Amino acid sequence: MDVGAGTLDVSTLILHAADGDDVCSFHFCEVAMKGAYRLFQHRIKELTKIVPGQVRDGSPAGLDQSVPIPNQLADYLLKKGLASPRLQSAFQRANDEFAAECHSVCLRNIVAFKNACQEVHAYGNQYNPFSKNLPFILSGGGSRLDFYQQVLGDAFEQSLVSYTPWEPESSRRTALDQGLKRITFDLPRNFVSAGVTLSDFDRLSVAYGLAYGAENLMRITAAPPVHVRSRM
Repeated sequence: MDVGAGTLDVSTLILHAADGDDVCSFHFCEVAMKGAYRLFQHRIKELTKIVPGQVRDGSPAGLDQSVPIPNQLADYLLKKGLASPRLQSAFQRANDEFAAECHSVCLRNIVAFKNACQEVHAYGNQYNPFSKNLPFILSGGGSRLDFYQQVLGDAFEQSLVSYTPWEPESSRRTALDQGLKRITFDLPRNFVSAGVTLSDFDRLSVAYGLAYGAENLMRITAAPPVHVRSRM
């Protein structure tokens, strides 16, 4: 899941080797207008319904794009002391609505991927590609926000229990090492740049790959179309 300013990009993929090549096979993918700036605008829209004229400018001109979007209610209000319980409730509701929409995008593609795997696997419905874990990468500038890290948190993991053989109780999943498993990009062996750490590399990875030359990238493929019966 890559979080930019404007979009939330979800891709299900398989990394494997074929004929001596490293292959990245893309399966179900979706681009949704659920990036960090869209979250910023949604919060402002919901607050403005309650206190019009008392909420900060929601246009790009009103936002310092060199820093993350504000995460506290008070940072969206023009005057101190306006953060009433009603506004706090509206702010939380805006977050919950946006998170639910992000969840839907992720879940839709994960379930489609699982169903497609079962369609072509010899064991059919008895096969589950997420028998123990669902590895995921959370990347992009917006991924630094607590909001998006929580999107793929405990509540989302719980929603996946219906589509996996995972234990329904969170404590049991932890004990058995089941559930979502965040993984990160590795720094390339020949990557040299002062001040860039592993935690920063995901923001530079596309530029790095393009600069390095397509002939040196792994082979990118799109999975062949598979008729998938909806079981979501």
